[in-house]
Amino acid sequence: MKVQIGGAAAVLAIAAIGCGSGGDSTEAALTKAQFIKRGDAICTAAQAKKTKAVQAWGEKPANKGKTLADWSLKELSQVYSSVALPPIKEAADELAALSPPAGDAQAQKLVKALDSAVESVEEKPIRAIKDAPYASADRMAQAYGFKVCGLF
Repeated sequence: MKVQIGGAAAVLAIAAIGCGSGGDSTEAALTKAQFIKRGDAICTAAQAKKTKAVQAWGEKPANKGKTLADWSLKELSQVYSSVALPPIKEAADELAALSPPAGDAQAQKLVKALDSAVESVEEKPIRAIKDAPYASADRMAQAYGFKVCGLF
């Protein structure tokens, strides 16, 4: 069975979302519940934006009807970098602006792990195709209580 470009879009859409290295804001520190709620809202918006961008890319005449086998890993990583990664980076920047709970080492470690994952993919986008650069950060996010930010 051939996987249509929609499958490629799904692969790219599932790839990941990253979050930033918060705490530099003048905003008062959030409670854990507020941090999770606002973070998941940011991630939800970024997911929607990323999915829409990947779907729009898949609908372009040059891309319609192609399967994953029609694209090299280099081409897929370029698509990821130019289409899927910008909303992820934007979410990382927004999350970096949030102030995690004061003195919450787990929240700070989580934010740094997510930021490192985004930076890793920015440096070498093929990692999003071949590896699971966000897996560790996702596990940390889920353990912390995130629902959306930990599912990518």
